[in-house]
Amino acid sequence: MIVRSRTKVTKELLARAGRLKIIARAGVGLDNIDLQEAQIKGIKVVNAPDSLTNAVAEHALGLMISVARSIPLAHHKMLNGEWPKSSLMGEELTGKVLGIVGFGRIGRRLAELAQPFRIEDTYLRCNNS
Repeated sequence: MIVRSRTKVTKELLARAGRLKIIARAGVGLDNIDLQEAQIKGIKVVNAPDSLTNAVAEHALGLMISVARSIPLAHHKMLNGEWPKSSLMGEELTGKVLGIVGFGRIGRRLAELAQPFRIEDTYLRCNNS
């Protein structure tokens, strides 16, 4: 069985899964799976913690660019028939400081993706230190 976070693998569901051998969670957590019941039934449970690392880091970088360049505001103004070009110049990421709180898989990948933007410093504070 391959599941994502919205699928709840409950004791009741596992009771009907006669020959199930493995549950694979596409993503990080296993909180949507009744691990105790799976263990009782001898069902192996695995996850793929790196599966979304790049996508999440790219999304974070995309949001940074979007905000720095005033893209949401420009989109809103254009929908209303306006184009206030001079007030939508935005800012460059180059020379800015990027702070990353929590330097796990996603934080490290975001730091890698941000390097070509020549961000001056990257301040890191790990959650577990």
